[in-house]
Amino acid sequence: MLDGDGIYVDGRLLSVTRAVAKDDADRLTEENSAKRKAVDKRNMYLAYEGTINVNKAAETELELPKMDIEKRRRAIKEKKEKLKNPLFFISATRLSVRNVALGVDEKVLKTVFREAAIAGLQDQVVNMKEVKAEYQLKKGLPVKIVLCKIVRDTENLKAGEEPRSRGYGFVEFSQHVHALAALRKLNNNPAYTEYSGRGVKPTKGTSDADKTRLIIEFALENHGKLKLREKRMNDAKKRRDEDLMLRKAQGEVIEKVERKSRGKRQREAKASRGNNEPVASDEPASKKSKKDPTKVKGPATTPRKIRPNQPNDKKKPAAAKKGAPAAASRKERKGDRSNKEEKSFEDMVDSYKKKLFSTVEDSESRGRWFE
Repeated sequence: MLDGDGIYVDGRLLSVTRAVAKDDADRLTEENSAKRKAVDKRNMYLAYEGTINVNKAAETELELPKMDIEKRRRAIKEKKEKLKNPLFFISATRLSVRNVALGVDEKVLKTVFREAAIAGLQDQVVNMKEVKAEYQLKKGLPVKIVLCKIVRDTENLKAGEEPRSRGYGFVEFSQHVHALAALRKLNNNPAYTEYSGRGVKPTKGTSDADKTRLIIEFALENHGKLKLREKRMNDAKKRRDEDLMLRKAQGEVIEKVERKSRGKRQREAKASRGNNEPVASDEPASKKSKKDPTKVKGPATTPRKIRPNQPNDKKKPAAAKKGAPAAASRKERKGDRSNKEEKSFEDMVDSYKKKLFSTVEDSESRGRWFE
């Protein structure tokens, strides 16, 4: 049926284009692809780089272990769900690595990816026509990995042991071309089986269908989290700069106060010398130790004059104290005081009795009044 808006067949609008020659078709495809890449701010053309279509092909055709097929299916599903959110975009330099052997650490993983990127460039696995103009490789730049991280289980951590690897991580290159070369060299390559799965090096009789592979894709980034991360980094840098300026300002103020107080102490020392009072030196311990005559090597120095108020030997009082009786405690002193009071009271009673009895005896000796 023909309508004014187009041609419909069974209720569907047909999309009709003019047929062109094969060479023209290839040229138009490249031009359209370049235009789409130029306006693609989320790098969607990298979304399925290295992805094997495990959902459409049969398991026998894939020639992959069952576990690898299941992991790849989950990865595709997660990626599709995340890309529905416009905040997610695909990083051009950061790679996501799955199915990593538990025994592989950051050092080994970094070495493997660096060597793979170099080998990929030598094998020319990257066509520069496929790369955006902004991601073109500058001549003379070496392969550089700025981040290599393996995600570890920090919750079930045992004492004295390192956190166990979760089997996936991230590797970030400084250049997009290097990351693309490493991905195309390592992804789904049975030659790197020892770094994937259980980490067991395959024997000679093992077929490629039974060898586990590394699953490598360009990582997804979140605009919101990325901005938050940048904000935290900027805030931390700002705090460090403010603390540095504050420490510098406090250091200058403290230095001025110390200089002023030192002069004041020197003036006080001069005034006290006028009164013939011994003045304690305000010099630090380090300077005192340098001026100590017992530690200075060289000719013997003259002994310091002993002032009349200053004891000649500091150890003599200690020796004298050894022979002296120990000082009484507070309880003993209190008991002595109470004993003295009781004794004085008894003496007073005795003296009163003596006086009383002496008067009675005198009266008896004089006789009675009627005699």
